[in-house]
Amino acid sequence: MTHIHLTALGLTLILFFIVYALFAAKKHKIAVVLHQIHRITYLFVIMTGFILLPMLPFSLGRISKVVLGLLTIGVMEIVLVHKSKDHIKVRDWLFFVIFLIVTIVAGLLLPLGFYLL
Repeated sequence: MTHIHLTALGLTLILFFIVYALFAAKKHKIAVVLHQIHRITYLFVIMTGFILLPMLPFSLGRISKVVLGLLTIGVMEIVLVHKSKDHIKVRDWLFFVIFLIVTIVAGLLLPLGFYLL
C-alpha cells in the first residue's frame, strides 16, 4: 500500500508543477481543467494515507505526519490559487517548500519509511 501512496504523491507533485507552469504561461483554460484533476489526486493521497494509518500502532509521530500532510496539501492549493489570480508571494513558496520537506522527512523516519539512521 505504501507504493500506491508514493505513486499518488508523485503524481500530485508532478501535476502541481504542470498546473503552476500553465498558470504562469497564462493558459488558464487548460490550467483550470488540470487543477481540478489535481484536486482529485489530493483525495487519492489522503485516502491512501488514511489506509496506511492503522497498519502500525498509534504514535505521536504518525499523527503529526497526518497533520503535516494535510497542511502540505493545503499549502499546495494556496500556491495554485494565488498563482491563478497572480497574487503569488514568496512566503507561499517558502511555506510549501518547508512543509513538503518536513513532511517527507517525517514520513521517512516513521517505521513504514526508510531507515536513515
